[in-house]
Amino acid sequence: LLFLFAGLNYVGRFLLDQCGGDDEGAFWLLAAALTRFDIAALYAPGMKKVRLAYFQLERLLASHLPQVFAHLQKLEISVDLFATSWFITLFTDGALLPPRGLTSLWDALWICDGLPQEQWALCFRVILWGLQLSSAQLLQSRDFETCLHCLHHLDTQKVWEPAGQELKQLLLRS
Repeated sequence: LLFLFAGLNYVGRFLLDQCGGDDEGAFWLLAAALTRFDIAALYAPGMKKVRLAYFQLERLLASHLPQVFAHLQKLEISVDLFATSWFITLFTDGALLPPRGLTSLWDALWICDGLPQEQWALCFRVILWGLQLSSAQLLQSRDFETCLHCLHHLDTQKVWEPAGQELKQLLLRS
């Protein structure tokens, strides 16, 4: 349970930074995000929403990045071993997106006027895009530890910065 609250701390810290230190503004943004994005379901007992996200990501990997998916299967790396922090912190832990990419994603989530499922679809597109950009490095990893380390420590500056325009286009299409 403490891990879940630690994840929410990342979200709160990100929102506080975005509000320029205005704690009341960050509080109300967090309150709005908990309902608008259905974030509260992530932290519900049993973590059913997170387990659903694991299943969805696994299916999407198998469908859209079959080589990466097969490689992870071969190394016995399940989605929960690397994606938990992405979901629990809504990417605010910095493991998948650099600060500018994270801000762009959250802007797109606020602009997206659809259901929470549509907002989650955007998150899944960003995850798949990031894993696709990192696929060469992932596929070169020959053992469990190396590959998992790669998944937890993506070189965001090397991988994301040159593709920043592509990320913006992906977010704008949503």
